[in-house]
Amino acid sequence: RQVATMTLGLRDLMRAKPMQHFILLADALAMSERYRFHDIGSRFYEIVKPSFPSVDTFTTVTFWGFNFQGDHTVNIRVMNLDDVVIAELAQPYTFRLERASDSHETRTTWQVLFPEAGTYHIVVETDGRPTAVAPIFVSRG
Repeated sequence: RQVATMTLGLRDLMRAKPMQHFILLADALAMSERYRFHDIGSRFYEIVKPSFPSVDTFTTVTFWGFNFQGDHTVNIRVMNLDDVVIAELAQPYTFRLERASDSHETRTTWQVLFPEAGTYHIVVETDGRPTAVAPIFVSRG
């Protein structure tokens, strides 16, 4: 019995889609002169609230680019560990990347009602499949 192995070279990695993708959570964001964001609040993955249920406002930034040409549809959800959606975009949005060197960046401000302390996730779906997940740890304090 033979075992097949696969090695990915740089050319294979460059064909991966999306090539670059991240989620950033921050208290507040501003645009720089070169149209790139910089956070004016603090980046975080933990929210501390005195009681529950509790509403929190935060901003997410998502980024796609590099060899990801074409039309793409995005949906973003905040979910608990039981996969229950507690917040999501009013409707998915689309964007187009014309060239291999193009990128797309989206900022979304959220007001989320967290019903209880616990671990939640921001789930980004691109073209109908999950492409990024970021945890949010919500605690009482």
